[in-house]
Amino acid sequence: MVARNLPTVLSAWMLTFSFLSVNAACAEEAKKGDARSEPATTVVALTPTMSIQLLPGYTHEKKKGADSLVGEIAKKDGLTITYDIGKFGAQTLENELWHKEQTLLGKKVKIVYSKQKELLVVVGVGEKVYASFYTKVKSEEDVAEVLLIVLSCTQEKK
Repeated sequence: MVARNLPTVLSAWMLTFSFLSVNAACAEEAKKGDARSEPATTVVALTPTMSIQLLPGYTHEKKKGADSLVGEIAKKDGLTITYDIGKFGAQTLENELWHKEQTLLGKKVKIVYSKQKELLVVVGVGEKVYASFYTKVKSEEDVAEVLLIVLSCTQEKK
C-alpha cells in the first residue's frame, strides 16, 4: 500500500522542499537589500500643517495662488496633479460620470471622474477648507497613483 502512494508522497515532499528553498532564497535577497528594491518615498509639506507622501519619481512645486495655496505634483513623462487648498477649490467636474464620498481617518474624501477622463479628489482639511487635487488620467495605473499620493495626506492639529 505504501509503494502505491510513494510517487504522491515523493511529489509532495519535493514540492514542500522546493517551496522552503525558494522562501529561504527570497529571505536572503531581502536581507541583502538588492538593487530591485523601490526607492525611498518623499514627504513634502503642502502647508505648515499638511504633508503628503510622493511616490518615487514624483516632484512637488508650489505655485502662487490668489486666495489659496496651489501647486503641482508631477512625474517626468507622466501625470501632473494640480492642487488647490482653500475655501474655493473645485468640488466637482463638468460632464461627471460618477463620484464617491466617504469619511477616511476622520477626513471627508470625495472622488469625481468625468467623461474626459479627469479625476478630482477633494479632501476636507478644516472648517469649509478643502484640498482639491486634479489631473487627467490615461490608465487605471494613473488612477491608482493619484489615490496613493492624495490619500497619504496627513494634517497636524494646531
